Amino acid sequence: MRILTLSLLVLVVSGCGSSVPAGNETAQLHRLFDEEWEFRLAEDPLFATSQGRHEYDDRLPSVSRTDEERRTGVWRRTLERLQAIDRSGLGFDDQISYDVFQRLLRERIESFELGAYRLPLTVDSGFHTDFARLASDVPLATVDDYDHYLARLRAFPAYVDQHVGLLRDGIEHGMTLPRVVLEGYEVTIASHVVDDPAASVFWPPFENLPETFSEDQRRRLLQDGEAAIRDAVVPGYRKFLDFMLGEYVPAARTTLGASELPGGDEYYAHLIRHFTTLDDLGADDIHQIGLREVARIKAEESEAGLQKIETYRNFSRRAAAVGRDLRDFLTSAKSAGKTVAGYGAPAKGNTLLNYCGIGPELLPYTVDVSPHKQGRLLPGSHIPVEHPDVIAERKPDYVLILPWNLKDEIVSDMAHVREWGGKFVVPIPDVKVLP
Repeated sequence: MRILTLSLLVLVVSGCGSSVPAGNETAQLHRLFDEEWEFRLAEDPLFATSQGRHEYDDRLPSVSRTDEERRTGVWRRTLERLQAIDRSGLGFDDQISYDVFQRLLRERIESFELGAYRLPLTVDSGFHTDFARLASDVPLATVDDYDHYLARLRAFPAYVDQHVGLLRDGIEHGMTLPRVVLEGYEVTIASHVVDDPAASVFWPPFENLPETFSEDQRRRLLQDGEAAIRDAVVPGYRKFLDFMLGEYVPAARTTLGASELPGGDEYYAHLIRHFTTLDDLGADDIHQIGLREVARIKAEESEAGLQKIETYRNFSRRAAAVGRDLRDFLTSAKSAGKTVAGYGAPAKGNTLLNYCGIGPELLPYTVDVSPHKQGRLLPGSHIPVEHPDVIAERKPDYVLILPWNLKDEIVSDMAHVREWGGKFVVPIPDVKVLP
């Protein structure tokens, strides 16, 4: 059984317990899920890598119009097979999965028919910014891992060409981003056009080759890495930059709303279905809801005094007091020989630490359950992020909860801290040692 995704919705049906015994319909449905999952992994090697499937680690997705059309054909046939399954013969949980899967397939087909593939960029990101994170998104522990990484670097020019083809198709059909949102967009591309491969975001893996590699392997990988960045990655970004400045931006539309695109009303209705569950409401209905909500929020803001400058002066004074109190607490704890560990690496907590000027000298480390944050440093403060297990190993006197809005859950999950006399501390709304 696989996990089916619909935008940000993730429905996990395995292990839920079906309300009726599995029959032929259930077997057919699960087989279809498995086949779709395997097809999706093969079609999107980057997604496959993120899911721990590594048989495609040396490839990038193929995104030409021909590929988009071919995939849509698969979705159509999959939808036909799904609709041939008797939904009434499924258990309750599988009926929900059936409905989600059906909606997902219909959206994919509709998206292609409306030409959404001609808009592979958003106003602030795209394939080129996703690719720039490659080094942090792939395994880099073995020589094979590095060779796969190199293969993807070398494949980047073709990846660019395919996206340029889609964007040119968009120009031809009047389906582009608004020109106004593209002002300054070139910075997201130009930053990767470097003269020295060592200045590229793709180079750090070659500076940190595992010590287990032999000298010959290290020498070869360094040479290949430099060549791949110099001869493939940089030219790919340069070509994309030239295209954006020379062709795309000048041809971009001067209108703003999605409804102004060719077939805009149908496309906007598609986006409503994709991003909301308000299938029965039109754009005007939703707009009216938005206007009412804005009016309600503005009234609440007025009641809270957000139109008065004194409100912000008071907030500034409170923020300064919190910063001062937090630094005083950490400084006093250090002077008293007490140890403090952080819990969590959320944006709000990191913002607080940077505002207060707190670094490893006062908070030696924090922990986070996300493996993607472990072994890294908090931005700005450079506080190391470690695995939560180190709390039990090091037994700090205090645990500073950085996602303070989740304090009850964290205190419950980390209750063992109190076994050695450890205490929890929250910084907001006031610095407080929890009882």
